[in-house]
Amino acid sequence: MAEPREWVTTEWALWPPPERDAHTPITVSRMWQRDGSALFAVRWRGRCLNDDGEWEWEPIPSSRDAAFMARCRFTSLGETMLRAERAAIETEAYDG
Repeated sequence: MAEPREWVTTEWALWPPPERDAHTPITVSRMWQRDGSALFAVRWRGRCLNDDGEWEWEPIPSSRDAAFMARCRFTSLGETMLRAERAAIETEAYDG
């Protein structure tokens, strides 16, 4: 059996605030890699934020190639949180 490419150990929900739980939250996840390093992902409704600030469908783990990982995983938690906050404001998930 092959080892998993990555797994989640920590997740933060950024949107919506708890009082607005009718919406699907935007989350930031710490994704541990096989080599022991951690990368971060921003997710919403089955999609993942890429480095261009666009949402793209996230394939199942066995279908995530190196190009996807380079586009949709970030190395800094601070940078990732800023990207997630910007995405929450700019997407339809945010309605003021």
